[in-house]
Amino acid sequence: MNVKKQKIHPDVLQKMIQILQNHFATDLEISSFDFLSEAERRNILVRIKLHSKSNSVPKSIIFKQSLPEVSDQDDKEAIARFARDWAGLEFANKIHQSIHNVPYFYGGNKEYRFILIEDLGAPHISLVDSLTRRCRENAILSLSRFMRALGSFHASGFGKTVLYETILKKIDENTETLQESIGFTQTDLLKKLQDANSKLNLSLTVECISEAKSVINSLLTPGPFTVLTHGDICPDNVFDHEGARDLQLIDFEWGAVRNALLDGTYLRMCMPTCWCAKSIPEEVIIALEITYREELKQTIPAASDDVAYAKAYTEACGFWLLQQTLPFLDSTFEKDRLGPSGPVPEDSLWKAEENWVRPRVLSRLQAFIHIASRNNLLPHLRKMAEDMLFEIKQLWTDAKLLEFYPAFKTSIANQKFYIRAYEQGDEAEIYQLFYDTVHYVNCRDYNKEQLDVWAPKNPDLSQWIKSLAENYTFVAIDKKNGKILGFSDLEKNGYLNRGYVHKDYQNQGIGKALLEVREHLAIALGIPKLFADVSITAKAFFEHCGYLTEAKQNKELYGIQFRNYRMIKILTFE
Repeated sequence: MNVKKQKIHPDVLQKMIQILQNHFATDLEISSFDFLSEAERRNILVRIKLHSKSNSVPKSIIFKQSLPEVSDQDDKEAIARFARDWAGLEFANKIHQSIHNVPYFYGGNKEYRFILIEDLGAPHISLVDSLTRRCRENAILSLSRFMRALGSFHASGFGKTVLYETILKKIDENTETLQESIGFTQTDLLKKLQDANSKLNLSLTVECISEAKSVINSLLTPGPFTVLTHGDICPDNVFDHEGARDLQLIDFEWGAVRNALLDGTYLRMCMPTCWCAKSIPEEVIIALEITYREELKQTIPAASDDVAYAKAYTEACGFWLLQQTLPFLDSTFEKDRLGPSGPVPEDSLWKAEENWVRPRVLSRLQAFIHIASRNNLLPHLRKMAEDMLFEIKQLWTDAKLLEFYPAFKTSIANQKFYIRAYEQGDEAEIYQLFYDTVHYVNCRDYNKEQLDVWAPKNPDLSQWIKSLAENYTFVAIDKKNGKILGFSDLEKNGYLNRGYVHKDYQNQGIGKALLEVREHLAIALGIPKLFADVSITAKAFFEHCGYLTEAKQNKELYGIQFRNYRMIKILTFE
């Protein structure tokens, strides 16, 4: 947006030129500038167009200036936000990055409180665009770029946070210390915990308070997942480039050295700091979180430890419960309120008049309960959340859970199952499903001798447990009774190892959903081609899903010959 009658002070322009000439080590001039922000905003954003004989100088850059706020009497908070934004960008530009996940940083000035960064283009395309339009595939691809950029950012910064803190201290010498941060956060969140329980006439146990303190300390003090977190990775705090297949994180004003999983659980906890808060299907979340975790594994040893990862993940969900869920009870207890809505594209399906806050409380409570139960952690906080959810549902009889983002609403509105990651303990039910499907469905194309070798009555389940755990394995679950309706797995080289649907639930979209979640994961991980050894029975299904036959095969298993087909699919990243 071009806003007239705004000006940049001549002294600021002079400082800007000096910084840019020092950075690029060449002469340059400012040819023009366009204001992108409204006059009343707390940050001034200006596109500065440059002229230089050097090819190293970009055609334009972005000038971002932080202004004092009327509500901030001593100006400390505005200075702190400015310092964190500067420090986060400078830090990210100084460490080695495997991908372009933040804007380039050209310099800043403390006196006039501005920074100069890369111009990422116009218009600003963010996750709001893909999530609030009606295209599931585009939304998944955008979210995949998002989680890869986030994971890469965390992995690159691991073990280097002292550099960030040094940069921050130079910009703002009064920056909050770790102990000050822990002290303030603990006092603030424990009071809100007490207030929320009092509001619902629930007793707050000593054990629950102890777990809450443990969660706060675990996430804020240095540990195996300590990185520079973004702190506010809302859908509009990114710059998405579909054509270039990359995405940049922007606006580091709430950055902090904390546990990476605070950012990593952002989708699970329904965008806890954002106005654009809706729900994402489970099968989409699990594939995206695998992408994120694979990036962490590149440099963070604990990311490969399932026990350590589950603990950090659960605690992060618990932190969002304390910080961005329970506090909302006070303002919505008697009457629901509309949350604010930001800019959306013209063809967006976002409805600002339906952006209620109560659904966020319900959905985040439920999300935390689900994760704490699944990982068998934080039992006292989980019990408290269960009691709260029960009481709230009695009081808010018309309130519903968050709806899915528009991109996902039509595709799964009537779906009677959901997909989750494999969990140890699933294997017996999985094998029984496999056995029944092979013997009752594949019998159309194979004889009894072949079926008995393919799916023996008494298997070695230890081998199944090992392969299911090693691969990316997914199961389809009946929403009503929790029964496993299908399963599938993907190997790291792109091999589709297994994919089976319960004999009584054929042709209901389960097989397609289990295939799609693997395809989306493969795209996110950068796997260019999927391949599988497909039975005669499943060949038509794979052809319908875009797979091509590479070869007809006669394969031997325990001395018995089988006919199947090597089928492949080249994945598109657009």
